[in-house]
Amino acid sequence: MTQCMPPAPLLHGRNHRKVFYVLRPWLFWVSLLIHHPASAGFFTPITQGVNVDDYGNELPAMTGQQINRRFGEGSERMAGIERALAAERRELQELKGQLSDLLEFFNAMRGAFKVLNWVGKVAKPVAAIVSLGAAMGAAYAAWRGVQ
Repeated sequence: MTQCMPPAPLLHGRNHRKVFYVLRPWLFWVSLLIHHPASAGFFTPITQGVNVDDYGNELPAMTGQQINRRFGEGSERMAGIERALAAERRELQELKGQLSDLLEFFNAMRGAFKVLNWVGKVAKPVAAIVSLGAAMGAAYAAWRGVQ
């Protein structure tokens, strides 16, 4: 017959880790309640007549006239931003036109340099032929002068 081992105690050896992993979500909520009690504004609903922001700070009450004035100021500010944006767009269009002219000039200069490169390639043999002709002409003139 084989003997059965009695079960290990729950917190013996590595079993304490299992208990921690089981209790970890509960420990999170308990720590939230300890560090943020309900009296500090955590989990408290907005009371009637008091406006509270996300952090529990009381917001000043505003009248309809104040709200309309703020919307009017915001509309004026937005109109100013739109005017400035339109002016910037016009300036950018002018700059785009100037840059396209400059780009066209540089492309033309690139073509001109290609032509000058071809002329330079042709100029070397032409200069050699002209110098050969000049040397032959000088030799012929010297030969005629001797006779």
